[in-house]
Amino acid sequence: MKCTCDDIGESPCEEHGYGELECECGVRFRAPLIAKSFIAIQCPACSQRYAGYEEHCGPGYWKKITGEVQ
Repeated sequence: MKCTCDDIGESPCEEHGYGELECECGVRFRAPLIAKSFIAIQCPACSQRYAGYEEHCGPGYWKKITGEVQ
């Protein structure tokens, strides 16, 4: 995940909370830096979905959702 401070403004990441997530298809899109388990996002190019994954109930990272989503 890459910070997009330069693209969004001069605020530090902690203040605006967004960065770039790179999909397996190579497209980068805006996503929250703090991935929470209740958030799911989708790549605008290939529709691959990613879900927040939290370890020990804290801020986590994005992981690819495979298979059918219920």
